[in-house]
Amino acid sequence: MELTFLLDLPSACRYAFKKGDFLFLQGDAADCIYYLLEGSCERIAYSMDGNVIKYKEKSANDGVNSLVGINNLWMPDRTSHSSFKALSDIDCYRIDGEEVLAAVRTRPDILDALLRLQGDNYLHLTQLLNSHREKKIPAIFCSTLLEFAKEEDGAYRLPVTWKNAAICRMLGIHQVTAAKIMTYLRKHGIIERKDGIIFIKDIDALQTYADNKKMYY
Repeated sequence: MELTFLLDLPSACRYAFKKGDFLFLQGDAADCIYYLLEGSCERIAYSMDGNVIKYKEKSANDGVNSLVGINNLWMPDRTSHSSFKALSDIDCYRIDGEEVLAAVRTRPDILDALLRLQGDNYLHLTQLLNSHREKKIPAIFCSTLLEFAKEEDGAYRLPVTWKNAAICRMLGIHQVTAAKIMTYLRKHGIIERKDGIIFIKDIDALQTYADNKKMYY
């Protein structure tokens, strides 16, 4: 989806963040967005009881998912209800929120994409809630592997950037838990790692665990 027209808005100005910087902190005023040109950030929120909720990452060249803080513009209190932390050095544009709202309201295709993004976020949060509540983390883990696996030359593989740490950030689980699940899947011949890339060797077996087959990891 072409979003570069946002860079022509009067308030658009170039910004840079270093890895570890916060683009927004939970509770900040939501008066702008950041349009990512390079790099990525994680979105995290803290619940009333101190638990950390981790959402999917925001990355450059990923359609409306490249717009950090876009959801905040529709919040009644106009504050950021989550924090955004740079996972790498980031090159971006800062754009005034009111200008962005006026611009996207003339683009039904962008509004449709934003609604679908919110639907994905809702389903993701629902899965996280259910996995923690019902102890179905292995099922959610395996479902995520299946969701992001791509078939190339008859083999299913995950993106090269997919390491245990990335999966943990997405699912909001501990790295030890992820390592145990990955070890279990590897020992049972379901996945293998070659040159740093995860390949799915038995996609049917992986699906059974995604369908809540008990995993004794």
